[in-house]
Amino acid sequence: MRFSIFLSTFILTLLAFSCKDSTTMSGTTEDHELIANGSFEHHGNPSLDGWHQSYSDTNFVLFSTDTPLNGGHYSVSLLNNWGTPELQSFVAAPKGIYRYHLSVWSKSLPPVGWVGAMGVIRIDHQTTDSLFHRKLLFFSDSLWTQYTLLDTINCDQGDTLIISISLGSGQWNWGRTLFDNVSFLKLD
Repeated sequence: MRFSIFLSTFILTLLAFSCKDSTTMSGTTEDHELIANGSFEHHGNPSLDGWHQSYSDTNFVLFSTDTPLNGGHYSVSLLNNWGTPELQSFVAAPKGIYRYHLSVWSKSLPPVGWVGAMGVIRIDHQTTDSLFHRKLLFFSDSLWTQYTLLDTINCDQGDTLIISISLGSGQWNWGRTLFDNVSFLKLD
């Protein structure tokens, strides 16, 4: 009886340390995360810290408590109304050639009329004298869905990578789209 209790305790202790050690050894994606506020929250409150708005009109950008699984308490909601509201995060690019992974969770709200809003994620590369549009992805789904872009970018000292979330523009693209858990990882 004592041996089985000892063995059970030993196995549970070993498992606990194994889980802790494997997490430490493999590292976390947070070590390479380049977006400061991908969840649009700060201390449990909705926040645009780390993001720049393209429109000064606050009607275009709102917060919602509708979030994806593991999305926290808030998502950001963009309104398309004859304009293309955009939120941008500016990242100081490390010098060299690196692979990057951009992901976002998004959901289009029920459409106004028969056409709903479309979401967009984009990676731009700004050098001292040029702006390069690297990758762009359009999407629209009424359920929370994760979208991703992969890119390999060669940056010089002083370059900036710009991560944008926005809505597709057009006269038939109306409504709101929610965004949450924006992540921009440097993979290597």
